[in-house]
Amino acid sequence: MAISLPSNISKRTILVLLILFIGFIALGIYGWSRSFKDIGASGAYQESVMRTVQMITSKRPLIVSEIYPRHWTVLIAFFGIKAVLLYTVLYSAFFLLRRKLAVWIWNLKKVNGHTVIIGINEESKSLIDQFISKDRKIVVIEENKENPDVKSLEDQGVLVVLGNPEEDAVLKKSRLINADKVLVVTDDQSKNINFAESISKFTFGSNESNEIDVLVRVKSEKLRGVLEKRWKVIESKKCIFRIINFQSTALREIISEITIDLCGDEKFKEQGPRFLIIADSSLNDDLLKQAIQFVQISGESVPSFTITTKDPEDGGYFRSKYPDIDLVAKVEFIDSPKNRVTDAQMFADQSFDVLIVSLENELDTIGLTYEMLDSSTINIGKGYALLRESQKIDMNHHERLRIMSLSEYGKKSPEFGDFDMEKEAEDNHNAYLAGLSEEKRLGAKTWEQLEYAAKEANRLAVLHRKVKLKLKETRGDQSVEELISSLACSEHQRWKAEKILSGWRSGTKRDDERKVHDNICSYSELTDEIKGYDVTQVKEALGLD
Repeated sequence: MAISLPSNISKRTILVLLILFIGFIALGIYGWSRSFKDIGASGAYQESVMRTVQMITSKRPLIVSEIYPRHWTVLIAFFGIKAVLLYTVLYSAFFLLRRKLAVWIWNLKKVNGHTVIIGINEESKSLIDQFISKDRKIVVIEENKENPDVKSLEDQGVLVVLGNPEEDAVLKKSRLINADKVLVVTDDQSKNINFAESISKFTFGSNESNEIDVLVRVKSEKLRGVLEKRWKVIESKKCIFRIINFQSTALREIISEITIDLCGDEKFKEQGPRFLIIADSSLNDDLLKQAIQFVQISGESVPSFTITTKDPEDGGYFRSKYPDIDLVAKVEFIDSPKNRVTDAQMFADQSFDVLIVSLENELDTIGLTYEMLDSSTINIGKGYALLRESQKIDMNHHERLRIMSLSEYGKKSPEFGDFDMEKEAEDNHNAYLAGLSEEKRLGAKTWEQLEYAAKEANRLAVLHRKVKLKLKETRGDQSVEELISSLACSEHQRWKAEKILSGWRSGTKRDDERKVHDNICSYSELTDEIKGYDVTQVKEALGLD
């Protein structure tokens, strides 16, 4: 729902008012001239002018004297000029007070169940467009009064409240207390944390009955765990805090689509695909982790990843952090040259199934991807150019190139409207609980009690079902039993990758405190009971009983 109030005085309005003003003056002059012609240019003419001026400036009714000019156009001109001037004054006052009036109208309507978005950036603007198209009720809070996007949002009829979201007065103007959802999505995660805690204080003790989902953008994985524990303590019946990360969400969705593209190639039935990733350091780690977790489509044959890096210590750090990574992926870090143009030369005479390029600059990203796809010295199956923002360069795409935007894919999440997927993820966890013994079920966590990482693992399991369905389509030569067995093995690899990248290690006995798990092993070493979990996942994905 939008509030349609003007954010600027249009040139058309000014032109119309000017034409009306000049037209009424011309009409009045014409009427005076006709009146004066009737009475003649004598002493009576002068007396008529003086008395008319006296009548115009007095508070008496206009038509009270016979000597007032008798032509009808004078009266129309007089009222018309006053109407134009009055409208101009009121319109100008309305324009100057438009934001206060918008807030007043918003509160007068006593809007409930709306979404409050704190922060204007590429992701939030994309979400706003999506919400407007679905007729969702929204209000935006922006701290920077000079932000040029404020005007464009107001032109779309979006209510923008300017001010510091830590102040109660600003939150009150947005009717946050009656909101259904609050998205805190500025680019500064420190501010996001402060804003979230201000919301908690603002809603504390409120008599309103509705529950508010507060989604907070936090990029740091280390902070994520700390905040989850803290916010569980300060949560009231009013606020339920959840942490979101547009980049992780975008990469999860993008890697999912890339994996589905790979499912059509028969050779990946027996061997894992080979990736070459050229990305800036801010994206490398997250992109690699998402790919390792998701590209498990070849039984126990693991995918391989070659990653360019500017820090020669990255390889050692990654292996020390995930000591069992070789169980799910072959990972090689290669020093990246300062001059990106020489990247193609570095990999001469090598072959890769997938090239992923994501640099800060759109031109560099697309340009390097084109160069490597067209190189005669390197063999690449498909190339993916990942842009940070929406694509701005309109050009013909290479037949083996796909351009994808992180800002667009970042909003494809249960938190932003894909509630079917969230329900499926919750059902997936509940199905796992149902398969436990009564004793184990009593000690297990419900969906609401799960940490972000555990919920994300269930979302990945649900999202991977699309991959399994695609594999079913492309592996028609296999019997149902062979297909289930093969995909159950891949499902175990996917689960194992998720565990390893969450800090777990293999061991002979499970120890949750030390993050040691006895099922981080080959599929053949699992008990029939544990294999049954993987088979159940596969059957549910394929729609089999």
